[in-house]
Amino acid sequence: MTKYIIGVDGGGTKTHYALFNSQGKFINFIKGGPTNHEIYPDGYKGASKEIKSSVLKLLQQSRLKPEDLSYGIFGLAGVDIKSQKKELSGIIYETGIRNFEVFNDAFLGIK
Repeated sequence: MTKYIIGVDGGGTKTHYALFNSQGKFINFIKGGPTNHEIYPDGYKGASKEIKSSVLKLLQQSRLKPEDLSYGIFGLAGVDIKSQKKELSGIIYETGIRNFEVFNDAFLGIK
């Protein structure tokens, strides 16, 4: 069974969600709204709605389920301290993705 990898570059104005198979072949891409919790009046709740709906949309378009993902990398604006990373990791976990890492979006090019 083929496994897939999701890569997310989330910012304060837009977010890119990309899906690849385990051999690195590009599968799908969508553009979503902001994922930076600091710009939403309701904070993490607003970011949660965006992340969950866009991850679900990407998977549905690709005819996949969260358990088809072997790994996820999320670079999200507003992840500056441990408590923010913990909160956003909880949101990602709620999507059904189990194996993932979360960084500030500025670190994506470095890691």
